[in-house]
Amino acid sequence: MKASMRRWVLCAAALAGTASMPLVVSADGPPISAEAARALANIEADRGKRTAEDRRAAERLTVEGDRAYRKQDYDAAYRAYFNAYPNFPTAYAYLLAGDARWRSAVQFQERRAGQPVPDGSTCLEAGHRFARELTMDLANHYEVGLALAQRDSAFRRKYPDLADRARGAASCLQAVAAQAETAPPHSCVDIPRLRACLGEPLLK
Repeated sequence: MKASMRRWVLCAAALAGTASMPLVVSADGPPISAEAARALANIEADRGKRTAEDRRAAERLTVEGDRAYRKQDYDAAYRAYFNAYPNFPTAYAYLLAGDARWRSAVQFQERRAGQPVPDGSTCLEAGHRFARELTMDLANHYEVGLALAQRDSAFRRKYPDLADRARGAASCLQAVAAQAETAPPHSCVDIPRLRACLGEPLLK
């Protein structure tokens, strides 16, 4: 399957969910959302279709992501990791994609410092839309990445702390999503809390 097709499968799964996604019991780990379960099933179904070229493409993009991440260009890092894992899914690319996406959001909000954007908003607005977006991203990046990490002993040896940090961040971000879901109209997302969930950058 071409990389573009694999990305479509994963993105289609991401668009299908809701903020309150049902949990699926995993045979080799904690319960996961239906969204993450579908993504993992697609990854497994495509396992035999990936080529050495797919793997090399993923590795090149991951290196690009790491380079951008270390420069604190989190938007570029996110795009590189996001383009890497459809070619050859790895726990590393999924977890770093999730982390970089929300660091990019925090970075953007802090840089604009209350200045209005063309739509007139002065902050990242809390509410159902944000809560759903964050919850979906937790499913499609953090949950999938953690499930892949659980199956990959080489990853756990190479990055002994990464999965634990991602798990802690995901739990904290889920609480942010729950808070945003019940926020009064026109409330702003608690950016300091979002930043605190992510903690120190995963790569130095």
